[in-house]
Amino acid sequence: MTRRSGWVMRWRVLLAAVCGMAGLAQAETGTVSTVPLPAKTVWRVTASSVAGDEYDTGLATDGKLDTRWSSVADDTQWFQIDLGSCSTICGATLHWEEASGKAYEIQTAVRTSQWTTVYTTAHGGGNSEEIFFPPVAARYVRLVCLSRATAWGYSLWEIDLREVADAPLAGSAALADVWHRSGEWDKAWLAGGGQSQSVIMDLRRNLPLNGVRVGWGEAAPVQAHLAISADQKTWNEVGEVRDGVGAFDTLPDACMNARYLRVTMAAPLPDVRLAVREITLLRPTQEATPLMRYHRAAARAQAGLYPDTMYRRQVYWTVVGLPGDSQESLLDEYGMIEPVARGNSVMPYFRINGRVLTPADASSVTQDLEELFLPMPSVTWHLPDLTLTVESLVQGTVTDSVNIACYTITNASGRTLTGDFLLAIRPIQVNPAWQHGGLSPIREMECFTNAGGMTVRVNGRNQYDALTLPDDVGVCPFDEGDIAEFIRLGVL
Repeated sequence: MTRRSGWVMRWRVLLAAVCGMAGLAQAETGTVSTVPLPAKTVWRVTASSVAGDEYDTGLATDGKLDTRWSSVADDTQWFQIDLGSCSTICGATLHWEEASGKAYEIQTAVRTSQWTTVYTTAHGGGNSEEIFFPPVAARYVRLVCLSRATAWGYSLWEIDLREVADAPLAGSAALADVWHRSGEWDKAWLAGGGQSQSVIMDLRRNLPLNGVRVGWGEAAPVQAHLAISADQKTWNEVGEVRDGVGAFDTLPDACMNARYLRVTMAAPLPDVRLAVREITLLRPTQEATPLMRYHRAAARAQAGLYPDTMYRRQVYWTVVGLPGDSQESLLDEYGMIEPVARGNSVMPYFRINGRVLTPADASSVTQDLEELFLPMPSVTWHLPDLTLTVESLVQGTVTDSVNIACYTITNASGRTLTGDFLLAIRPIQVNPAWQHGGLSPIREMECFTNAGGMTVRVNGRNQYDALTLPDDVGVCPFDEGDIAEFIRLGVL
């Protein structure tokens, strides 16, 4: 804050003209003045590009959630707002269309010759993102997009800026930092002693929410409960997570209205201090669907841990089936298989020396056809010490066809490698939602041995037969974390 005060004093004649004498007087005391935001009708907006006349820049500040600005399909883009006068802001709400930003920054300036980055992330979650940062005086606000979440450009339904009165209140300065992330994932709020701890947040006004996403530090709770209140006297519990294993939890992922939030956490042992890295409000711009929960989970996860479509990236695939068969299978470019049309998918993983390996760890992933032309596709991961080849073919007739998948592992290291090969079955189709795919619900699963192998029953139907008996199996609901989180932590 001393640097900011010195900078303001140094330019006080200029700032007095731009921001007003009240702003200057407060700046000299080391605080940021509270100057209301001008109405959106006086904002002037520009952008690095526009995808077409129907996606003009002004459509992202017209107060409507059915009109949008879209950029061309390129990673480095920006969207800039001139408020018309200097104001105090402390956050923003980004209402993304499907084409959201994976990595981006928010910058502010009093003059366009000198910008300050107030927020940065490499884990944009899409949908509606609530962002908070320490209050700052600014006339210009710029969203700098660095990396796309999809193959398209960037597209915003609407962008809203937040005044100081909109910023949530926390119980301490250390806890307030969980709102002001600015990409600093090495920082975390640590709870005090005791096996049960609570965090209470005042949202300053009654807000419609889909829930709260809490990012945990090294020490995560074994249980977490979310309660809401209108007056801090009467609390209503709306969600819980038990036996959590991941780096985050979403509570409760259901529509609600709240002024006060209370997160109660249970530590695994009395002497363990729980850590909270980030708290994110999830706004109900769209219905809280299971698929949205997968998108949010993937946004914070290790690269490659989830299917690429969960990162909102386009994936290519090939059809595997017989002419005239309505039950064709799909094999995507990374080796994920959808054995039955619009069914669940099977995704392979390695775990070597405690580390999970995915296509993202491969030096290259190649695709091929048997003898270069036969309709028997394969995908190969070229990892540093081994390769994995996934082959898919169909056996039978149009009325009783069966997809056969063969996984071939080759050790290319010249030494003995010990690890696990895992196949994860998920309620996700190979095709994304924007290509009429998306979710394929799993309501119940059962595994049982058969003659020489294992059968997996999904929703009451024998769906998979493992011809090689696995050493272990596991089933979990998504409320306890995606199956990939259990794989990552070595639980399976």
